[in-house]
Order: sequence, then structure tokens, then C-alpha cells
Amino acid sequence: PGTGGQAKQAQIQIAAVSWIGLRCRVRIEPAAPGLSVDLRAQVGDAASSISQPRPVGNDGAAGLLVANDDLEGASVAIVVLNAQGEVLARQSTIIGGED
Repeated sequence: PGTGGQAKQAQIQIAAVSWIGLRCRVRIEPAAPGLSVDLRAQVGDAASSISQPRPVGNDGAAGLLVANDDLEGASVAIVVLNAQGEVLARQSTIIGGED
């Protein structure tokens, strides 16, 4: 049976975030094909990205690198994007970690 073009998609969430220096590790649940993650100063503005968007692996994991070390300690948003670039989930984080 068809779904009328409305593919049922489980609620995507950011399950874990960890920082090692300026490298951010993110785990998404549930993992789904076509997802990517990005770090942005403004959630809805792709132009405010401070990293290169990275695809989410089959295990739900992705890694992001902040190239500008001057941004360490800044508050940004991790966003999960679908294949069309729409934001499915977001979470605030501090570049370099909370400590």
C-alpha cells in the first residue's frame, strides 16, 4: 500500500555529542539514509555554517571539524539535515566542549 507520498519518518534526535578539541562527534537516532549534520551559528541559515556538513553513517555517527580555533568556546547549534537540506533536529553545544 502506498503512503500518499508521506513517508513515515521516525522522530530524529541527537543522542550524543562529544568534543575532542575542535572535533565534534555526533550520534543520531535512529540512523537513516540521506541524513547529514552541520554546525551553524544560526539554525535555519546554511550560510552560517562553521563546518563542512557531513553525512551520517549507517551507525548514526558523524564527525564535524571546526577549522577556526578562534571559535572555541562559542555557542553553536548542531543541526541534522535531510537530503533536501531541511532541519530535522537541533541541539545547542559549545565548541570544544562544555568544560
